[in-house]
Order: sequence, then structure tokens, then C-alpha cells
Amino acid sequence: MSIKGINLKNKVCIVRLAFFKKELQAEYASTNSRRFLADGGFGCDPDASGTKVFGTWMDDGTRDYIRRGDVESVES
Repeated sequence: MSIKGINLKNKVCIVRLAFFKKELQAEYASTNSRRFLADGGFGCDPDASGTKVFGTWMDDGTRDYIRRGDVESVES
């Protein structure tokens, strides 16, 4: 699924498995552990020049950021 043209703000994003270190990829193979709730950053806007997407990991509540290119898909 392409995220082109989609505003990510307040969306649950599935982060690409390649985002995680090789030694941790088996642990993060489940999409449940790759769910990230985006809540801000220029990377949320598909027309902005920035790429950072700020939000919270759904599995443990940790605040963090990812890059827009790290998003594999968006849950509807």
C-alpha cells in the first residue's frame, strides 16, 4: 500500500521491518509490535519538505519519531 498523498497525523502506521536492527527483526516481525500512532511533525504532511513523524509506539507507549519513508502502510 502506498502512503503517497496520505496525511499521517492521528493515523496508526505500520513501520517497515527494515527500520529495526537486523538482530531485532525477528522480534518485530508481528505487525502489532510495529504499530506507531503518528501525532505530528512535518513528515505527517505529504506536501511538506520535512520527513520526521512524531508519535507513540502502540506496544509500549514510548514517545519517539520515525521518518515518513519508514512507514509501510496505514491502518484504516
